[in-house]
Amino acid sequence: MRSWSGRAAILTALVTLAPAGADPAQERVHHPDYRKCKICAPAWAKAMSYLKANLRSDTARRVIGSKMGGYMMGGFAFLMDGQSPKELEECIQYACQAIKDEGFNRNWYLSMSMIFLAEVALRTGLTPEIEKALAHGLKMAERQQEETGGWCHHRLFWKESGYNQKGGGRDLGMITAMMYGAFLELTALGVTVGPMMERARKNLESISDGMGVRYGTDNGVGDAAMARASWVLSSLLATGQTTHPFFAKYSKGLEQRYKKIEEGVHGFAPLHYFSVAAAMHRLGPDFYAKFIEEYLDRLIATQTPEGIVPLHQEDDVASTAVFACIVMMQKPGIFRPALKKKGKPAAEKNPAPPSPPSPTKARAADPQTPAVRDSLLAGRVRDADAMTPETDGSPLDVAGSNLKLAGRRHPAVALAEPGDSGALPPAAFHLPARGEEAAAEEAMRRLPAPEADRTRSAFPIP
Repeated sequence: MRSWSGRAAILTALVTLAPAGADPAQERVHHPDYRKCKICAPAWAKAMSYLKANLRSDTARRVIGSKMGGYMMGGFAFLMDGQSPKELEECIQYACQAIKDEGFNRNWYLSMSMIFLAEVALRTGLTPEIEKALAHGLKMAERQQEETGGWCHHRLFWKESGYNQKGGGRDLGMITAMMYGAFLELTALGVTVGPMMERARKNLESISDGMGVRYGTDNGVGDAAMARASWVLSSLLATGQTTHPFFAKYSKGLEQRYKKIEEGVHGFAPLHYFSVAAAMHRLGPDFYAKFIEEYLDRLIATQTPEGIVPLHQEDDVASTAVFACIVMMQKPGIFRPALKKKGKPAAEKNPAPPSPPSPTKARAADPQTPAVRDSLLAGRVRDADAMTPETDGSPLDVAGSNLKLAGRRHPAVALAEPGDSGALPPAAFHLPARGEEAAAEEAMRRLPAPEADRTRSAFPIP
């Protein structure tokens, strides 16, 4: 028999997740608000200053002279920052033109533009200009797709040069992963992608290294840090598709491999650092804290006096932009899109102030949701269905299956011991069912974003 009466003493700490009066920032090297962090704030400010001054520079160090990486990663930084609308618009305009590039590396520019514009559209909606650019991109993607279902520098490059026999591949996993990630997001936005999306999915399956995405077809080099797979994982998280066949495999692989970015970098380091960071950010604060612990101080130590954070001495603008993004993603949800489907206008720039909050009260959940959460709860106590709550200090044996919804709150929360993430979903669900909104939000803060969203959506405002 499992008794959860003895766990009542830990209930308060478990619900609040911190002792009363404690300052969580004191327990961290970096303050969670990067603007208030004595370590991060000056480094981030220098990086953003460099980025704005050199975004369009013709003399800054670039990869093969292309500015696409800087505009893509700079765009992500300005999107997160929210204080640089002119610079963000410049990045959008550049991507809308780069998506049409017909040069040697056309599919690199195509995939980078596609995923960037799709992410912007998840935040702002499909503006006519972005929608037109993405429509052009989809047509080019269809023309450029290899028979394998993936993409290389340009179609049939492998055949022209024997690239797949010289350490390359008939297609490139990084391009295909970015392309498929963009397709996932466009589909969520209401855009029809067509059969090439399924062909791309099958390609990613065919070049799996067991968890991540290999370098490409005819190339056995694995996904050391899950940087390729993380582009897909990030898009799955952005669109709430946690039941997708790739989700469990990629998220597990990322948790195991994220420390190996340097081992896996090839070609363009900013793509590797950004994808791993973004996916871990979207998995939730606990995951991202691991990334920060592994990388942030080391990256700050490499910053030059002018603000550059070099990644493999490649593209100073793109690399510095990625660093700025890594710092900002310490703020939970800063790179978490508000999905805006096709035809739905973006939120007003100056919305009316919200109404004062109503008094806290228990909220009715979607009738189907309690069954889902209760199945999770049952899984935590399956080995001891008979539990012993206390009523006025007297033990009372009761079968867990006989407890009503309100009565399940106590075991749900008591079982969610610190660090036991598997018990957090039922706890986060049963707290708002009892009207304990603040405690529920604190529990949900520790959940992956899609799981937290599902819990919140189960309780429509009365």
